[in-house]
Amino acid sequence: MRLLSIHNVGQIKEANIRFADLTVLVGPQACGKSITLQWIKLLLDAKQIRDQWMEHGLETGGDLNEFLDLYFGEGMHTSWTPDSRVLVDNRLIQNPTTLTGRNQNHESVIIVPAHRVISFTDGWPRNFLSYSSSDPYMVRAFSEKLRRHFEIGKENTKENHLFPNPDRLRQEHREQLQATVFGEFTLKIDKVRSQKRLVLEGEATRLPYMAWSAGQRELVPLLLTLSWLLPAGGTTRRDELEWVIIEEPEMGLHPRAITSVLLIILELLFRGYKVILSTHSPQILELIWAMETIRKQRGNIQALFKLFSIQNPSQNMQTMINGIAEKKSSVYCYQKTDEGFVTQEITNWNADASSTMESSWGGLLHFSDLANEIVADVMANS
Repeated sequence: MRLLSIHNVGQIKEANIRFADLTVLVGPQACGKSITLQWIKLLLDAKQIRDQWMEHGLETGGDLNEFLDLYFGEGMHTSWTPDSRVLVDNRLIQNPTTLTGRNQNHESVIIVPAHRVISFTDGWPRNFLSYSSSDPYMVRAFSEKLRRHFEIGKENTKENHLFPNPDRLRQEHREQLQATVFGEFTLKIDKVRSQKRLVLEGEATRLPYMAWSAGQRELVPLLLTLSWLLPAGGTTRRDELEWVIIEEPEMGLHPRAITSVLLIILELLFRGYKVILSTHSPQILELIWAMETIRKQRGNIQALFKLFSIQNPSQNMQTMINGIAEKKSSVYCYQKTDEGFVTQEITNWNADASSTMESSWGGLLHFSDLANEIVADVMANS
């Protein structure tokens, strides 16, 4: 899939997105970013979605409204009207219930939802059926994947030590996350009366899930997924997966911690995944701005180490950064019109652009621009 076009679906009037190696969606809440991401999953993995529904005794009987509510969440059938159209590489999708996906044998897309904090109950991933049938499929499927990974997957850890683990992530990744998120704590699997749970263990204390900081609760489901996507040894990536979609990777995190997560996202690109992010963080756009400028100007990609505060990168880390030198990025902003939201590409950011959406980078710099204007006026008149 290279090009996705969505017309008159929910709050989206028109969205045209051409995917790059790294594609980023920005825009206000309830503008259609999440709907777009869910459509990508549905278009590529429809068979696997239906198989999972059947496995858990769920069916729609081919009814379009039931299908849309079961996949997107209760009430979302109203997002589809007689005027709705979805096109993939200019091929029109007539009826969502008849989709078969691109790969019949395996899943192509993994989504880490913005609602990831609710994927845990008492420090352990929730079962697919523990959710209401009114909850979006992507939330239920995400926590079920985590649960199976720990309980029945081949990678049920031999040790209870999950992070930092030298067999997972590069040293630079581990060091940055330790410094910005976990401090002196380690992430482990613990048991209470035979019930497994995740805990943060310090030198003299053990913290259960509800005692973690908000940022730790937000990050851990994402971190566990990223660790799984980056296998150790000679395996580059999970061959069955091609796309990694992450909603709001910055959620709940300090800016330095966001930088740490972005470094791991570059690792995903290096290993060959197509990555799609939705975000409200200017840091992510600033990274893309730097990457695209370096690529187009044929600059030294290792200049990014300064951005990540890495002074003495290992040879493996240098190889990784060199490996993303020609990876392309694209940024799309959802802009409100009288008829609904439309997308505008703002990859080549221009602070002097006539479009406010572009000059303020999808609105993310609007407050900063106003603050700068106010301070400049005050200084000029003082």
